[in-house]
Amino acid sequence: MPFALARGERIDVGARRLAREGTELVLSAMGSADADVGVHEARRTLKRLRALVRLIAPSIGEHAKQANAQLRAAARDFAGSRDAAVMLATFDKIAGDDASARAFRKRLQRARRIAPRDDEDAIAQLRAFAASIDEWKFDGGWAPLEHGVLRTYRKGRRALHGALEGATELHQLRKRGKDLQFQLTLLREAFPRVIAGYLDAFRDLGELLGDEHDLWGLGVVLAKSKADTAVWESTIAERRADLRARVLPLAEKLYFDSPRSWTERLSFWWSR
Repeated sequence: MPFALARGERIDVGARRLAREGTELVLSAMGSADADVGVHEARRTLKRLRALVRLIAPSIGEHAKQANAQLRAAARDFAGSRDAAVMLATFDKIAGDDASARAFRKRLQRARRIAPRDDEDAIAQLRAFAASIDEWKFDGGWAPLEHGVLRTYRKGRRALHGALEGATELHQLRKRGKDLQFQLTLLREAFPRVIAGYLDAFRDLGELLGDEHDLWGLGVVLAKSKADTAVWESTIAERRADLRARVLPLAEKLYFDSPRSWTERLSFWWSR
């Protein structure tokens, strides 16, 4: 069964079901024989769980703050190993195979091998999160979702305006776009034909923003290095500029509606 609310399912029942299923998926991924695959699946499911919590946060109140803190702490325990793997993969995309590239690649490979991972703490955070699920109390209709979707869309729109005005980098737009993408994934079974187009577009946006963020992260690493990284940094700057030129027009289309209009449209689809 997909990680989504089922058509006709009560929101309170579905939210608790997904929270439990997601917790077990993360724990299972942590035991994967392939560490890289396990970390990737665990982090992706944790993002979905956090999107679920943000979706219903206005209805479950203080429980949302606690749940989000627990899931964020669990995700942090995987961050080092995942970030090291991403830096290495991103470097391979921009660098050749000359002596200087091979030397720097070895440094990244070593950082990947020694990256910390605290499974014990992650498991404790997940168990605490799972134990709190039954305490979530809210109505079963559209109302528990409406304010969550509205808030997520509004934050994304603000992040876009900040990026267009040059006041912020694309990082906030990436995070808020991911939130909305995962929330649409949760809702897609309720009206799949309508949601599918939006979901595909937000996935495209997320991939572009993810590539831009990875390049930014690698640029930070290179800037701290004592090696001659000027050529690589120039390549990063060019690629980030190209990605930004593709990201902003797409984001403007996706965030064209006002938050209220967007939410009212979802409400209409939900009630059909």
